Amino acid sequence: MSKLIKLDPDNFQKELSLLKNLFEARFPEPKRSKKPQGAPRKWSRWLIMCLGMLGASLDFTWQEYTLQLKKIESTLIKFGAVEAPKKTSLYNAWKSLSPHQIKSLTTQVARILILPDEDSAIDSSGFILKVGSIWRYIKYRSSELKRSSKRFYKFHIIISTKSKTVLAVDWSKSPEHDYPEGRKLIKKVGVRLFSKINRNFGDKAYNGKPLTDELAELGVRHIVEPKSNAVDHGTDTARDRSLRLYRNSPGLWKYTFKHGRKSAVEQIFGEIKVRNNCLNSRKRHLLKKQILLQFLLYNLAKA
Repeated sequence: MSKLIKLDPDNFQKELSLLKNLFEARFPEPKRSKKPQGAPRKWSRWLIMCLGMLGASLDFTWQEYTLQLKKIESTLIKFGAVEAPKKTSLYNAWKSLSPHQIKSLTTQVARILILPDEDSAIDSSGFILKVGSIWRYIKYRSSELKRSSKRFYKFHIIISTKSKTVLAVDWSKSPEHDYPEGRKLIKKVGVRLFSKINRNFGDKAYNGKPLTDELAELGVRHIVEPKSNAVDHGTDTARDRSLRLYRNSPGLWKYTFKHGRKSAVEQIFGEIKVRNNCLNSRKRHLLKKQILLQFLLYNLAKA
């Protein structure tokens, strides 16, 4: 079961209260017609979307989840529901929730959680592997991720190294390079969050002048390992001094620039991969949504 929610009345009411403002702003009620037709709505739009999302994150079948909600129907009534939703309504709510909305909600929660004067780090990891005609969730590192490079998806995240908050998340096919995906993530995070960031750490895959310049415009220093083919021009610039230090003593370079803080990304990837046993969808688009949801729930668990 998800760490975020337990289906007992007190805990469930607390979690719904936490999510209410976030989901009400994202999923407002549709405008009422002057001549309404059909039966009145039994649930608010934010509530059914929230319940559908949480149902997809739990190690229940939709039928089992419906029965659990029926037992705490009195709690749902406090939030404006007439009765507990049916299985079809819950599944349709989850199905209508787009990946873009989940990514946006993840960043929105990060804006609430992150504090000033923090550092960030960026990295990627393989999550989905195609075995025959079925897409499977990869929990641990596998040699298959390298041998079958065209058959897996990787997820890219940028995090706060201090609070371990996911600032933005996205995915890409395995043949695509990390660098352009890193630039996309920077744009998703935005000026508001980067105003609280001092430094951004990354590996060699994210080393490039355009990305460094974009972060510099936001007031963020981009600290990445120099590429193996980088040229030392023999000048006294910060770039050449850093390159000479890295080649003479990589360990001292990492200590000087605190590059070890980038390992916080691997910690988050590891936590999300190991703790989830309910990601069993065989459809690629549903499996990607389920994984995106884990990053959102990871942030919500900190709220």
